[in-house]
Amino acid sequence: MQILKKCLHLRGGSVLILGMAMMLATGCGRSDEAVRVLLAGTGSESSYDLALSLDAEETEKSVIAVYVCGAVNKPGVYYLPEGARACDALLKAEGFEADADKEYVNLAQKVEDGQLLRFLTLEETALAREASIMGVSSGQTGVNINLADADALKTLPGIGDVKANAIIAYRDEHGPFAQIGQIRQVNGISESLFKKISDLITV
Repeated sequence: MQILKKCLHLRGGSVLILGMAMMLATGCGRSDEAVRVLLAGTGSESSYDLALSLDAEETEKSVIAVYVCGAVNKPGVYYLPEGARACDALLKAEGFEADADKEYVNLAQKVEDGQLLRFLTLEETALAREASIMGVSSGQTGVNINLADADALKTLPGIGDVKANAIIAYRDEHGPFAQIGQIRQVNGISESLFKKISDLITV
């Protein structure tokens, strides 16, 4: 409405602004059509339409979609304000299930548009730790890209929040990596980045 007021001030004068104020005060100015009627003949209709379109565009930009799944009460895609954190997404999904590992995901981390936010059960994280220990004892070294959580993946050079979540989302959708080279199919993993991490990862 600030944009609208500026447009009215420039093109409609104080009489229009007073008329708008009276309509709003009496409850008659609540509909878009009523405002357009008031503006008819003043040349300000286009300014009003522009104000509405800009407001809608700004609203669309400020909302992100996050897919919350795993050990939560109500998995699904949720719309959150830009800058929201994992705890906000969890709240939308109606909290943890009883068997969830509540320390698996950093609830203070910011979430991004299109992100998959997966919460594991205590059993799942225990199995992952066991598999990791077995890998070390059998002589395997490096980060297991089939088992590592986001924090472990981010220990690799060039892997931040976005790429770590992309790796997890890929294996959730396609299953475990058969070989380390398959990680190049993950969005954001370039050939040059793969060369940096190829000696540091395992399946």
